[in-house]
Amino acid sequence: MLRIIAFISALLCLAYACNNDLSTIGQGMINNNNYIGEESLMLTNTATVKADSFITSCGEYATSSSYINLLVMGRYEDEYSGTTEATPCFQIAPASVLSLPNNAVLDSTTLHFAYAGNLWGDTLYDIKLQTFHLYQLKEFPELNYDNNTYFYNTQPVDIDKRIATTTFYPYRTNLAKAYFKIDPEVGEDLFDRMMYRRGKDDDIYDNSAAGNFTYYNFLQYFKGLAIVADEGNNCLMTIHALSDSLYMQFHYSVNGTSSTLRFPLTQREYQYNRIVNTPTATFESLTDQQQEVTFEEADNKAFTQGMCGYMTKLTLPEAPHYDKYMTIIKAQLEIKPDFMYNNPIALPATINVYTTNDRNEFTGMLYNNSESTVTGTLVKNDQNTEDTRYIFDVTEYYQNLSAAPPMGKGQQVLLSVPNDGYSSKGISFDQMVVLEEPVLRVYYAKYK
Repeated sequence: MLRIIAFISALLCLAYACNNDLSTIGQGMINNNNYIGEESLMLTNTATVKADSFITSCGEYATSSSYINLLVMGRYEDEYSGTTEATPCFQIAPASVLSLPNNAVLDSTTLHFAYAGNLWGDTLYDIKLQTFHLYQLKEFPELNYDNNTYFYNTQPVDIDKRIATTTFYPYRTNLAKAYFKIDPEVGEDLFDRMMYRRGKDDDIYDNSAAGNFTYYNFLQYFKGLAIVADEGNNCLMTIHALSDSLYMQFHYSVNGTSSTLRFPLTQREYQYNRIVNTPTATFESLTDQQQEVTFEEADNKAFTQGMCGYMTKLTLPEAPHYDKYMTIIKAQLEIKPDFMYNNPIALPATINVYTTNDRNEFTGMLYNNSESTVTGTLVKNDQNTEDTRYIFDVTEYYQNLSAAPPMGKGQQVLLSVPNDGYSSKGISFDQMVVLEEPVLRVYYAKYK
């Protein structure tokens, strides 16, 4: 028995030292019928599904560690996912008690935003001016306690008056200087109400009024803002949802001395992103999460993409049940994505794997063991882009399955881009397109 254990240990050490190429190990190790073999299993039940909706807010009970610190704005049309439009909705309010002299003169009012570093769109070959419109909200958003106070990507945007427009080319230097210049009538109304404070019942800056939050009266008067992309845009981009990065600013002077006053981002639980996707004809049948478009129905393609809910569905093969003198030493799922350099939509660095059922419901994460989830990792080959692939290490998963009785049906899983529109760590529109059926490669040792 000790001799068998020592042999298996030696095989494992050699296997993991060979940079995933186990197929040649056996050539130098055939001795008394001991060797390493490989079995490749094609996955033939590949399909694309689409989530009904996903959370794009942090909720009323969020802590600072779970705040959403990024919002996304823009519009992009893609050959696989169709057209995706993202509209951020948020509130601004005074940060302190206001006191302005009656001889203050307003010069202009602006809304400032800060690019957060993520941009999806063609900035090399089809560069277009990006136009955005700033709207006031008609109604203050209402938290839905049936949904644990979360807003979803399907939440409507009740826009009222357009109060500003900005246009820029999508370059980092241009984004750093972009801002909205607000309709003078709107700015002057808010400014005058600061200078000439009214009776308590009509003072929007009275902070003693009963309400659920600071400056309740102001937020009932100026209910919020939404940034809406123009129909001609071809980029999506992230902006910081932080009080020092997203704010309204009044530029004014008193006796010839210039000053500024900011109304920063506030009420994080009410900020959200409306994200609407209009699919291509190939995937227009995905009207709810139970629907699927098979790999064959989509002309041999499937894909997963962040921010618009698309996921790739797979049925993992059952575990091979070898005889008692054979054991699995490594198993990995391989997916070759459609890949080219300078693609307007990048490949995600990792892919999450969720367990699911016939109704395409999320039932949990796929685990290798009690502490380790299965994750796909992008492995690029710069010399041969055809060899770029995602590797999912499922060794322990299949070792455990092979030791158990056959289930009769493989586990169904959904592949999803991490940070799909609602994570406090970021938002992703990255996309993995699958043009070949995935392959499960199982490497096993035979020691007799």
